[in-house]
Amino acid sequence: MCEKVDKKTPEIIKELFAYPYKWFSDIYGAKDLTVLDVGCGNLTNVGVLELCFKKAFYVDKDVPFQKWEGGEAIKWWIPKTFQCVKSVLKLPFEDNSIDVVFCFEVIEHLEEHEELLRELLRITKDVCIIGSINEDGPDNIDGVEIYKGNKNSYHVKELGVSSFYKLFEDYIISGLKITYFHSTLYSKFHQTFTMNVSLCLKGLCNYVVLDKREAVNG
Repeated sequence: MCEKVDKKTPEIIKELFAYPYKWFSDIYGAKDLTVLDVGCGNLTNVGVLELCFKKAFYVDKDVPFQKWEGGEAIKWWIPKTFQCVKSVLKLPFEDNSIDVVFCFEVIEHLEEHEELLRELLRITKDVCIIGSINEDGPDNIDGVEIYKGNKNSYHVKELGVSSFYKLFEDYIISGLKITYFHSTLYSKFHQTFTMNVSLCLKGLCNYVVLDKREAVNG
């Protein structure tokens, strides 16, 4: 998972990956809740999480990149709650210890999708939100290329709409979790991103909300 958003990333791509942090934080954020950003990359969404939650934690396999200005390297401000981990499949948190867990654009970097899902649910107390680039979706936004498929060597196993749904199908059928699906869309006319309240073949990224507070026993 070496792929990160940096200063060379086109603005519209930065906006694509920042949008779900803002959208889901508005819904699930609260000043008495903790949040964990799994695969936080260059910590570009720290401001949103610090504003919307009581305490934010961050993990990634790599230390955030240095920031370059005027040819000189300036270290990023790294929160004390950031941890560099050997694997996102073994996170340094107790069971049911984090109120809200975000895991965006991580799953396509791994083969072990089910193992990641189990680990995320293990540490989640209330809500776990998982997002992934949509294999079926567009390969560009208003002419700006999205690096996916064969063009992105860091993506090990991308998911389309059907495979993304199927990954969580057992949780739906069993009734153990109530799930909500979303897809990010882009309006060229309005030049804005929107969140569709179901999976969409034309979606740029797919998301699922696993709400353990609404778990059904049996």
